[in-house]
Amino acid sequence: MAASLNLRPKNFNGRLYLDFTNKRLTSIPEQVFDITDLEYLDLSKNKLTTIHESIGRLQKLYRLDADDNKLTSLPQKIASLQNLEELYLQTNTLTELPSEVGELKKLGWLYINDNQLVTLPASICSLRNLKMLVASNNELSELPAGFEQLQNLTKLYVGGNKLTELSSGVCSLQHLETVVVSNNKLSTLPEGVERLKNLTELYIDGNQFRELPLGVCSLSNLEVLVVGPNPIRFLPDEIKNLIRLKSLTIISCQFEEFPRPVLKLRSLEQLFAGQEGEFRFRSVPEEIGDLEQLRYLALSNNKLSALPPTMDKLKRLRDVYLYENKFKTFPEVLCSLPKLMVVDIRNNRISKIPSSLSHLSRLKRLVVAGNPLKYPPADVCEKGSDDILAFLKDEAEKEEDLKRAFCRLALTVDRLQIKPTARLLGLSDDVIDQIQEEHPDDQMYQMLMTWKEKKGSEVTMDSLGGTLEELGLYELASALKPEKPGASLKDENDGSSVRKRPTPTARVQPIVRSEEITVKENAVFLSYQWDHQDQVLLLHDRLQERGYGCWMDIKQMGGGDSLYQMMDKGIREAKVVVSCVTPPYVESPNCQDEVALARTLKMPIIPVMLEKTTWPPPGPMSIPFAQLLYINMTKSQDDDPWKGALFEELIRMIEYFVLDSKEESDEYSSSALFGPVKVNTILFLRKPSRQIQQSKMAAALNLRPKKVKGGLQLDLSNKGLASVPDEVFAITDLQYLHLNNNRLTRIPEAIGRLRKLRRLDAFDNLLTSLPQATISLMELEELYVYNNKLTELPDGMDVLQKLERLLVRDNKLEEIPTEICSLYNLKMFDASRNKLSSLPPGLEKMQSLTKLCLSGNQITEVPLGVCGLSNLEELSVGSNPIRRLPDDFSHLGRLKTLDVVDCQFDEFPRQVLQLKALEELYAGQAKGKKFFVLPDEVGGLEHLSLLSLSKNRLRTLPSTISRLHKLCKISLRHNEFETFPEVLCKLPELEVVDVRDNLITSLPTTLEKAAKLKDLDVSGTPLTYPPRNVCRQGTDAIMAFLKQDAEKENALLRKEFSRLSLLKVDPAQIKAIGRSLGLSDSAIKYIQERFPDDVLYQVLMTWRDLEGAEATLDRLEATLNKLGLSELTETSDQSIRLLIMA
Repeated sequence: MAASLNLRPKNFNGRLYLDFTNKRLTSIPEQVFDITDLEYLDLSKNKLTTIHESIGRLQKLYRLDADDNKLTSLPQKIASLQNLEELYLQTNTLTELPSEVGELKKLGWLYINDNQLVTLPASICSLRNLKMLVASNNELSELPAGFEQLQNLTKLYVGGNKLTELSSGVCSLQHLETVVVSNNKLSTLPEGVERLKNLTELYIDGNQFRELPLGVCSLSNLEVLVVGPNPIRFLPDEIKNLIRLKSLTIISCQFEEFPRPVLKLRSLEQLFAGQEGEFRFRSVPEEIGDLEQLRYLALSNNKLSALPPTMDKLKRLRDVYLYENKFKTFPEVLCSLPKLMVVDIRNNRISKIPSSLSHLSRLKRLVVAGNPLKYPPADVCEKGSDDILAFLKDEAEKEEDLKRAFCRLALTVDRLQIKPTARLLGLSDDVIDQIQEEHPDDQMYQMLMTWKEKKGSEVTMDSLGGTLEELGLYELASALKPEKPGASLKDENDGSSVRKRPTPTARVQPIVRSEEITVKENAVFLSYQWDHQDQVLLLHDRLQERGYGCWMDIKQMGGGDSLYQMMDKGIREAKVVVSCVTPPYVESPNCQDEVALARTLKMPIIPVMLEKTTWPPPGPMSIPFAQLLYINMTKSQDDDPWKGALFEELIRMIEYFVLDSKEESDEYSSSALFGPVKVNTILFLRKPSRQIQQSKMAAALNLRPKKVKGGLQLDLSNKGLASVPDEVFAITDLQYLHLNNNRLTRIPEAIGRLRKLRRLDAFDNLLTSLPQATISLMELEELYVYNNKLTELPDGMDVLQKLERLLVRDNKLEEIPTEICSLYNLKMFDASRNKLSSLPPGLEKMQSLTKLCLSGNQITEVPLGVCGLSNLEELSVGSNPIRRLPDDFSHLGRLKTLDVVDCQFDEFPRQVLQLKALEELYAGQAKGKKFFVLPDEVGGLEHLSLLSLSKNRLRTLPSTISRLHKLCKISLRHNEFETFPEVLCKLPELEVVDVRDNLITSLPTTLEKAAKLKDLDVSGTPLTYPPRNVCRQGTDAIMAFLKQDAEKENALLRKEFSRLSLLKVDPAQIKAIGRSLGLSDSAIKYIQERFPDDVLYQVLMTWRDLEGAEATLDRLEATLNKLGLSELTETSDQSIRLLIMA
């Protein structure tokens, strides 16, 4: 084993470091203990059961990582490590710590969580420099005496143990900032907890507290307090003393009513008050309006039917969660909250959403599923938040028109005409008299408003005029049509001198000075996320004013699939994409799709940063944006940022790609595009459509580098260059050189003069090789040479020890030189879509590698070296003729994303099932060998959020899929499913299900329980249930249909339960029935005590709640027959029974 290990230490932050992570070690090589200068030793993720006593020879060790092994004990010689500051022992099988640990006088961080420790040694209290102690998820029943000696401790994590009390010594630790005692057996905290004056976070949830200890209320610096779940029945008034508290969690407690002391916490920003079980709030006090700092409010799973009007004072509120309550009408007080962004009010009883909600300009997410909505209509609601709000805005404008019309009528009608007119409109004398009494000076207007409320949505301007004419009130009908301002003036088109309104382009000086710009409609595609929608709308308007047609989703009609089709069309027809970059933008799947499509089409992309974002962005956008610079709009403080030099630079960039002919932009090309500018130059993903002759281009080149953050930059991208000007190699201080998107066939050896170069972009050219002088660029960190015609890489690249990113995809490489494996700092290596049939030995040495892309080659097996890349998070080996994965594949313990599409596996590769950290798995087989079966062990991938199994031959899914509680997206399209896999109905986070092109004929009603499901694609299936007309309406309509049918079944079953409960059944029989149906004795006893006169019905309803769709009448009858109670079933109403069984 030692012979294959690299025993040469590396330098880590100036310290000697030896990394044995994930090497399958069962013992530590003896040679390690001879490296007496070693300062950092990482042994994590191996199979060690012991650590040899020789560890004591490593006297300079300051950090030891031995987590995720199988250690059962520690050596006594660990006491010799007097310089040790950090010790990581989590996730082992330790049952005790040796007392010698207490001799590690410099120890500051001790991680011993997720072991089997029953006690902690008393000597641990001698660690006077200990700052963090993490001992969660063990078997601890107490903390050692003398705990108060740990005076430097700032963070204490002991959650998930068996503590029945907390040591009083904890209260003497004056520097404590965080205490986590969640999920123990505590019923109180020790006296003196109020002495922890520096405590900012306290977690006591999941214990047995029946009241909040008063001492907690004296923690004046507390910012985060998590109380629930606990059986707490009230909060003390003294909680108001927590004047700095920002976040409070009181979920699943046992309050009889909303705890009023909470309403005194004036600094509160987040309140989590969702409840479960018997104890639910029926109302919220008016004083909640005093929490004016509140930004997040969760009141889900209660029994609320209204909100207090005082909530209109919560002007900072952004997120409101009211799902699973009893609202029959939408709480209109929310319409007065200007910063509201998210409203989740699903699964209530609301039939109408008020049009005044459209006034909330920042609202971007409105969740109304599971309500019996009639207004807006179903076809609007199913399209999502944007369409709902657009509809409400139109309706609000119509309502304002009506109110203005009512005002005109009120001025027209004589006082004596009011009562006859009101009677003609259908109002009763009692109503008329009441209005006259309450509104003596405003009678006609109030009567019209009362008539409108009575008629509802039927009332429009046209219908009002028609009604008045039908009643013979012609003068009133004519009064509805106001005179147009300036009606006496002549028409604009009759040749008169009436002054016309100036057009937008008449008010704006055009960019091109010679003649007006003429552009194709929607030449600019605006790609953005909703967090800055107002700013992007303003950008849309400014570009329109300049004569540039823009495509923006909010300006389109329709939604759902039709909107996606329009997006696709919009990108394809545009000439340039402007990406409005913010942190939510780079995480948005829709925005990622837009960028991916633009990149596939080789569209030019201009990134505009609206909010500070890591560059290049993390995730799927890292590759398309890695080679792009951006226009930085983050520092603009104006209400209208789209003015000034930065905006003009954006206009110039857009103009270059939008103008229809080169001649129109000649002047601009030489004076602006290639001249000095004050912002970052943009690098585009393709060459512009207009080809400019090399001679003219060279004359226009500006070879003066710019100063950017980090050094000097020269951008020669998109210049049509066939060669690199010699003058470039004289700029020896250059650090960033961009040569991409040209026609280069070679780069001169003179590149070696640029010894300070940190980044070289030469992608999208015609290069067949790289100069040997490339290895002279010792400072190089990023090398992008993808999409060329390279057949080989230079020899000796192992000297480029600062290289972190190497992208050589889409070339013609047949082999990768062995030296690449010695690039110890390389984090990303992409060699996809070449002609590789194998990889060099030694890949395991690339321990910094987090992303490796090898798809689209001719590789027949995954090299063992890949399995030794312990930090690898993303691996793509798809579209290769690979037949099996190595057994050591399971050692990739940090792998989050795996692509094995279109391989040649004979069966699903079981090695994948050991990758417990996996979050995304792509295993579709359009061109590879199809999978017939998915193994049960897939249920062990509990972090999985995305699973793609499209184009296989699957007919079923294993029941263990139900354990994938984090799964959000699953694609099963083009398989052989004849029935919908019901196991998916048990996944609480499921949002997207694609089962198109299967043989499914019906969907189960239990699917309606998938509360977060928002995209269900069943196209191409022979569905008969739900009916086709329902399926065509989309996901919301399908879910509503299933929910309605499920409710019908439940209603019929409840009716049968009621019938049975009328029969004479003695208590002993009821208890036998309950036990046979799976209820515990404690549950039955609880029902008997709480519902003494309704025991059988409540037993049956509890069974129904527990079993869900499995609780059928057939099963109930079988249970009764087995108990010899067939006389109960014989009296059943046959019609009801048949309906239930159907």
